[in-house]
Amino acid sequence: MTSAADNAAAAARRRAKKRETSPVTPLSLARLAAVQALYQIDLMKAEPASVIKEFCAFHLGPIAPPEDGAVVDQPDEEAPDMQDADQEHFRVIVEAVSDQAMAVDGLIRAHLVDGWTLERLDANMRALLRAACGAWVARPDLPAKDVLVDYLDIADAFFDGADLKFAGGVLNELYRKVTSNRLD
Repeated sequence: MTSAADNAAAAARRRAKKRETSPVTPLSLARLAAVQALYQIDLMKAEPASVIKEFCAFHLGPIAPPEDGAVVDQPDEEAPDMQDADQEHFRVIVEAVSDQAMAVDGLIRAHLVDGWTLERLDANMRALLRAACGAWVARPDLPAKDVLVDYLDIADAFFDGADLKFAGGVLNELYRKVTSNRLD
């Protein structure tokens, strides 16, 4: 059974091949992990610090074999190893979203079409948009276009049809807003 992370990573690779760009990087894996962590925080009303700790210990770092000798599912051969994710970048994104939740959510709300509220969005969509905003807010030193491309790749893995177009449209509007006062 493949996970959402495997599907997202595989989709990112497919899009990268189409664009003939660089392969999945530790930063892009951290951005994917941030979406997953923010989804968990949102749905379970979990404390961000405990989710960050859990992800770094069990999902992003070296994983010890099970003590009981149980067989572990092998990941998709094409999926990059989430252990390669940049844990610090992951932590910074999740902390930025939780520490600046009102500002991040306000930025997203300002770019939703009339009649749409943040609460009306699917939890995956909220996590994706929040993670992108968190990455732009927390790491203005990184090229905003690279952040946009990674989150478009993640959207491509999680959504299709109208939802994918919606995610791409909002991400592009957020990108324009964030970069209007920056030189990338």
